Amino acid sequence: MRISPVRRAQISLVVLGGFFATVGITLLALARWSPPPPLASLEKRVGLLTDRTLRMRSRPASLTLVVDGERLSIQGDDDRLRAMYSMLRNGDTVAVWTSKSTIGPPKIWQVERRGRPVVRYEERRQRDLDLNTRMVPFAWFMVVLGVVGFSAAAAWPAIMRRRWTPS
Repeated sequence: MRISPVRRAQISLVVLGGFFATVGITLLALARWSPPPPLASLEKRVGLLTDRTLRMRSRPASLTLVVDGERLSIQGDDDRLRAMYSMLRNGDTVAVWTSKSTIGPPKIWQVERRGRPVVRYEERRQRDLDLNTRMVPFAWFMVVLGVVGFSAAAAWPAIMRRRWTPS
């Protein structure tokens, strides 16, 4: 059975519309229902800092700490990570508050060295909230693209009839 070009175009528009709508709705859900965890619910680890690695060329830049053999990472802007890197030394005893991550190492929310914060929880929390806020317009754009794709798929046969019907 051969599919007509009009039907093929309709199917393509429905698939694309469904993809864009699904991505947009997923991003909206993530922005709405993934707030930063409260500090009280985070796991506190106290241990010896054995290694620290600063990756500036990757986007986003990241600082990786190895505390008692466990690799932990934090992402942020270059200047802030450089300052954190210079404050920490191998052999320091540090307290690290982390949350589990679905992909990769646990996420760092706060780091203290000698009782003084190197990474503050409030800064990390605000960064996460800002990222969630910046994601919302893009998510709505994707939803609108999905709706346009569905609408175009529904109207495609009528558009093609008008275009190719002799007057």
